[in-house]
Amino acid sequence: MWGQDGAQPPVVQASITQPSSAQAALQSGYGTTVTVVNEGVPGTTAANIINGTDGKHLPWAQQMANSQAQIVAVNFCINDSNPAFKESTDTYRALLVQIVNIARAAGKVILLVEPNRVEPYWLPDTPHYVSVMRDVAAEMSVPLVPNFAYPAVIPDGVHPDAATYAAMGERMAAVLSPVVASLLKQ
Repeated sequence: MWGQDGAQPPVVQASITQPSSAQAALQSGYGTTVTVVNEGVPGTTAANIINGTDGKHLPWAQQMANSQAQIVAVNFCINDSNPAFKESTDTYRALLVQIVNIARAAGKVILLVEPNRVEPYWLPDTPHYVSVMRDVAAEMSVPLVPNFAYPAVIPDGVHPDAATYAAMGERMAAVLSPVVASLLKQ
């Protein structure tokens, strides 16, 4: 969920991202005890995060074992459906299940986060991958942040504008809020 402004090149991180917007919304309700750390890396796929090949993180099992986070939200879909990186939907499903199981084994609450809409002429298979994510969330009782069904302003066909990122963050905060409230009561 790195968040990018405009088309490549240059790759510039957006000033408003889904995680930054979620943090603002959550802190308005719960104060600064809630922090959202954006660990997104541009171009990352689910296979990269499992294997630790995103250029930033250790393999997922080690990352989760070392992480102090109580809640982990992951959004792997657009890059996974991109023909340049594409895994089959069966492989993508298996990777999501592995991501969820590893996070849970490390004691984390995990959320799956749908991507924003994309222009079909750029990434025509993305809806199929979103469907897989929804199925995995339902089958594994994982909270799902819905984004794909909502309108999105995507100037380059893939990356949203600031207002869309902000709306995505508000949806993320809405799903996170009851989880945060429960953790704060413990």
